[in-house]
Parts: sequence; C-alpha cells; structure tokens
Amino acid sequence: GISIGIGDNLFGKGLDITRQDLCVMVYNTIKRTEHRLNEDTEGRSFEDSSQIADYAKEAVDKLVRCGIINGDENGYFNPEDPATRAEAAKIIYLVALR
Repeated sequence: GISIGIGDNLFGKGLDITRQDLCVMVYNTIKRTEHRLNEDTEGRSFEDSSQIADYAKEAVDKLVRCGIINGDENGYFNPEDPATRAEAAKIIYLVALR
C-alpha cells in the first residue's frame, strides 16, 4: 500500500523517483503506520501547483501543512523533477522528528 508502481505491471526499477511520487510514498507510509503529524503551518499554493498530479495533491498538501516540504526559493514545487537523495533524507528525517 505504499507504492503501486508506474503502471502496466511495472515498478520502475532503475528510474528516478519524482518529487511528487516521493511525497506520495512518504504520506502512504505515514498513514499505514498511523504516525501522527501535527499540521503547524497553513497550506500554501506553489507557483506550479497545477502541475502536481491529482493523485499526489493530498500528499503534497499534507506534507506542506506539517512543515515537511516547502518547495524551492522561487515558490515552485517542481513535481516532475527527480527527487535527490538529500531531499529524500530531509523528508524522512523531518517526519521522524514529528
């Protein structure tokens, strides 16, 4: 229930994970483990929020409201960009702290 792959019975082995897909996987993990996150910030709209896939909007919104993600310095989330190891590590670390 954490990841469903990329479709057509493919998991995506060897492919980069997008920033929005990373958020979905983290959010699904939080829900499955019943980890509680406090929403300590108001939701925000990214300059490119219309580019966030419908399946990822809830996850991105929740992680923003919990102060886990905040986008780049120009107000963009860049949902289709590959997530870096540093970004993944920061997200996992911040979830563990809360």
